[in-house]
Amino acid sequence: MQTRLSDLGDKRYQAWGKAFSTEVYPIGIDPDEITRNAKGPLPPKLAQLKNELKNVKNIFSVERLDYSKGLPERFLAYETLLEKYPQHHGKIRYTQIAPTSRGDVQAYQDIRHQLETAAGRINGQFWSAWLDTALLSEPAF
Repeated sequence: MQTRLSDLGDKRYQAWGKAFSTEVYPIGIDPDEITRNAKGPLPPKLAQLKNELKNVKNIFSVERLDYSKGLPERFLAYETLLEKYPQHHGKIRYTQIAPTSRGDVQAYQDIRHQLETAAGRINGQFWSAWLDTALLSEPAF
């Protein structure tokens, strides 16, 4: 089936007898803002975190909280690493920053609970003077 797309002007179009509008909603980072922030002094909490982690290998993951991102599998992979290679305990830290995108949806509440449970289990199993796993809803700096 072929259709003709008609340009109605002002970002409005028509196809299959239906009119619709289009808009641009960029997803991603603002490189100029990152550059500006990188040139300034570190916020106190970030400076403290940097000092705490300077002698530790770090795995950082930043993804919105979404069941399609494989976040529980990442926690499981990290837990498996610590179980199979205990010599890395205390030398590698996993930090997951996962801002909630749709906190009112049950599926997203469920994955948040699943990740909190996994972080607690890993920290409980491999506890030391510092946390092996951190789950943040947003950057804490």
